[in-house]
Formats: sequence, C-alpha cells, structure tokens
Amino acid sequence: MTFKTKALVVALAACSTSALAATNPTDARANAMGGVGVASGDYLSAGFHNPALAALDPDSAFGVLIPYIGAEARDPDELIDGLDDVADAFDQQDSTKIESSLRAVQGDKAYVNAGVGAAVGIPTGSISATLYTSGLIEGAVLTDIDSDDFNQSTGNFTPESSATILAAGVGELGVALATNLDIAGQRVAVGVTPKLQRITTYNYGVAVDDYDTDDWDDSRYREEENAFNLD
Repeated sequence: MTFKTKALVVALAACSTSALAATNPTDARANAMGGVGVASGDYLSAGFHNPALAALDPDSAFGVLIPYIGAEARDPDELIDGLDDVADAFDQQDSTKIESSLRAVQGDKAYVNAGVGAAVGIPTGSISATLYTSGLIEGAVLTDIDSDDFNQSTGNFTPESSATILAAGVGELGVALATNLDIAGQRVAVGVTPKLQRITTYNYGVAVDDYDTDDWDDSRYREEENAFNLD
C-alpha cells in the first residue's frame, strides 16, 4: 500500500470519525447502546466485538447468525446528484450552468458506512468457538472547488476543481476461541481471535468534468492487501 493511499485513508477516517465512530451498522443492539458491543454482545457476536464473549454462556445451544447486515448513508446536500449536474454542465459547455453547479457543491460532503457478516457459534464447557465472516466499508465523497472556475467565459476549458471518493473496506474470516478460568473464586472469560483479512482502499480523484460515480471502484483506483491479525 503506497504512502499516498495510506494518507488518504487516514484523511477519510479523520473526516468521518465523528459521525461513524459510535456506530457499527451491522449491530443494531450495540448501536442503540452507544457502541458497547465489547461488553454487551453474546457468543454469536464474539468475532465482531470481543472473543471472550464466546465463553460467557457455555450452556447455550449451537447458534447461527445469518445474515448480519446494515448500512448507513448521508448525503444531506445531495452532493451525488450535484456532481452529476456539474459533469452535465461541462458536457454542454454552458459557462452559466458550470458556475451555478460548482457553487452548489462547494464545501459539500457525503458519507456511506455499510457492513455484512455471518457467524456460527458452539459454546461448550471447555473451549468455545465462534466462526465468523464479516465485511465493512466506509466511504466519503468530497469536493475541492477552485473559485477560478467560476468566471470562465466559455465552457470549453479544463477545470481546476476536483471531486474525490475515498473508501476503505475490510473483509475478515476468523474464529473466536474462548474459555473460562477460575481466578480467586471469580469466573473470568478469556479469548483470542485469529483471522485473515483483506484490506481494500479506494482513491478516486478526478477533475469535476470527468467525474462519474460508477468509476469509483475501477481497478485503477483500487489497492488490495491480505493480512493476518489476532485479537
């Protein structure tokens, strides 16, 4: 993964953290409780939140959680439609429409947060296990409008303004393994989650006259990396 892409992922996280940090769209219960799934989840959600949860209820029966899905999108200023209007104005080479459409999207932002997953849990009296898979993606659409593009006498020019779609996605396949220990007369659950991850980043940044939402996940703008992780 290049330094530029890493920097863009950090920028995406910075611009969306305040809006997204407390939410995991795939867990409505934890979401409603302020994102406290680490403590409030059950054995089926151990892989998503906290591997020790797999052993908290060893007397539970075999369980399956399919599907585990959710999404959240915010485009309060209708930026997606606005950028399409900008591209159309450049296609028509209409300087009046170009200026008005650029002003309409100046400073606007849009965000999306989505996830999907599934889990199979087998709590036991010794080593409990929860096999899970999940996918999460966060994205943002941003604009950088140059005021010099407002005063062009013709629509036939190359704009300095740009539009960018930044996104980062993580796919996981893992197993939460946990057991209960007796420490000073207290039951303590401990767990570990070995998992394989596929990390994907997107950086689609183009001049506003070339913007096309359908192009954001083109392989030219995508980087992928496999990793092993342990919780």
